[in-house]
Amino acid sequence: MVSQGRIMVRAILDSLFPLVAIAKDKAFAQTYAENHTLQQLRYFRKAKKLTGSRIPEVDDPKDELRAEQLAKKIEEQGIRTITTEDLARRAGLIEWYLTAYSLLSGTVHSRAGDLEEYLVLSDANEIKEFDWGPRTK
Repeated sequence: MVSQGRIMVRAILDSLFPLVAIAKDKAFAQTYAENHTLQQLRYFRKAKKLTGSRIPEVDDPKDELRAEQLAKKIEEQGIRTITTEDLARRAGLIEWYLTAYSLLSGTVHSRAGDLEEYLVLSDANEIKEFDWGPRTK
């Protein structure tokens, strides 16, 4: 469960950065909360792109109006995306972002290197099979 452990540590850092940033600057809590408006609008727009299964609320004119209101609020208030790097800087934890978080992000996004520990190689160093089942070693 090495990959799962890495994902858990990354998730902890994902929560740690905004918590520390807010603890250091209480006023930032409002800015961070307003950033949720961007996320709401993104989710709505992604749901509108669905072609197979539709979400009935997405086609409701009331929700379309709500999306327009969110877009207007974002523009009027100048709400900008706060990245994880921004949060780490605010928290004074940029070194953690540049090291542990960056390295662990590969596991979350499943890169080829994360499968390496599950490979069984032949004598010629070619992939023979995956060792994916329960382990006793």
